[in-house]
Amino acid sequence: MFSVLRVFHKSFRMAPAAPWAATPYWLCLRALLMLLIGCGMVAGITPCLSAQTAQVGASITAIYSGEPPEGLTIDSAGNVYSGFDNFIGMYKSTYNNGSYTTTSIGGPQDIFYGVTIDANGVIYGADESAGGIYKVTNSNGTYTFTLIIPQSSVGYPAGVAVDGYGNIYTNNTGSTLYKYIYNSSNDTYTQNVIASNFELTRNMAIDPNGVIYQTDESASEVRVFTPVGPVATTTTYTEGTPFTGATGTSGVAVKNGIVYIGSESQLLQETPNGSGGYTQTVLASGFDNVRGIAPDNSGNIFVADLDNERIDKITNALQDFGSVQVGTTSTAQPVTFDIITGGTLGTPAVVTEGASGQDFAISSGSTCSGAVTAGASCVVYVTFTPQAAGERYGAVELTNSTGAVIVTALVQGNGSAAQVTETPGTIQTNTGGVTLNGNQSVVADVLGNLYVADTNANLVYKISGGSAVVYAGGGSGGDGGPATSASLNQPTG
Repeated sequence: MFSVLRVFHKSFRMAPAAPWAATPYWLCLRALLMLLIGCGMVAGITPCLSAQTAQVGASITAIYSGEPPEGLTIDSAGNVYSGFDNFIGMYKSTYNNGSYTTTSIGGPQDIFYGVTIDANGVIYGADESAGGIYKVTNSNGTYTFTLIIPQSSVGYPAGVAVDGYGNIYTNNTGSTLYKYIYNSSNDTYTQNVIASNFELTRNMAIDPNGVIYQTDESASEVRVFTPVGPVATTTTYTEGTPFTGATGTSGVAVKNGIVYIGSESQLLQETPNGSGGYTQTVLASGFDNVRGIAPDNSGNIFVADLDNERIDKITNALQDFGSVQVGTTSTAQPVTFDIITGGTLGTPAVVTEGASGQDFAISSGSTCSGAVTAGASCVVYVTFTPQAAGERYGAVELTNSTGAVIVTALVQGNGSAAQVTETPGTIQTNTGGVTLNGNQSVVADVLGNLYVADTNANLVYKISGGSAVVYAGGGSGGDGGPATSASLNQPTG
């Protein structure tokens, strides 16, 4: 009964200004039915996530605690920006030598359910309480909040994303997904509806190809929309297969083709399997309503843990080999897995961008096979031998006794081009035994014979096999005569 009361508490924390005020009653009814009847027994409800045998051995550290965080993003320097559920504006957790200091950067005292950042470091916030989208710019540590999409246009948004063309993607915490195309000529935005049949939209994300990932908390899924035509201007999208398998999906992020999904209690990882689908892995558990998710460039993932009122940093979620010269092999690195339920593991495998037998390989000493017990850990040792220059991505897969993949851990590395060392060559002189007096030109025929114009000697030499003979000229100045007996006047070519 306590869990049902907790759901009531969460539901009524939603902002009363939003027009979907009736939605909390459906959430409560849904939770009560799931508790009494069981997952998957009620039509229209996604079945509960089945138990995992293992999960990636990541560690969780709180970088902030005290208020319930909602939106979350991270800049290139590792600083984390977040919105909160208590009408206190936006905050920055500044990174310095491995620790974080969290301070306010101002803004309206509203609830920023969605927070994102573009390639230029400009922050965008979805104001769910008063409505609208804000653009946040930084000038020497002073942040300016500018309302760029008003409440009258978008309503009460819970998520926001931005593409490389400055277009804004958002929702109205209800049923509609919007794309606002940026007009650079007059610095305005034009509204377009992408989809309008959601139950309860929350956080969202967009990848470099313009694919939109939109959470639907009530439907417990992340829906995927692929652009048709140029991302900068298109308003046409096709919907693909949604991500399911977790309850109350409210958070989503995408990086390097990997999709991260936040549910009521877990952080999930969806890894491309090379066959057009994805393999789902539990990266970490123990959360209480995951909202914002922000992966950094070092394999760490930051999570807004709403009802535990903290921002968590998840480390060891990705093994990074750094830079390794193409064609050489790194030292073996450990990838750790935590065993959740006992059983029998099959032989682990490692793939590079979905294919086996390439850059990443399993080394000796791995312990993740055979019988395992709950609460234990096992290790797979992996080496990296880049076959091409540039970033390389792979995954370690654990399987059960039937060969089904049950957990995937990401690995990555950078292939660096082989360094070329230039060694000075040896210069050999071949004059055919004669002393040249101002040679101006040298040519060779198809047999390798050299012909040298000795300008000051008024001669042309033919050098063959290390011996030189006069080919033309008589040694005195002149102009004309038949072929090789002609008098030459300082030949230059």
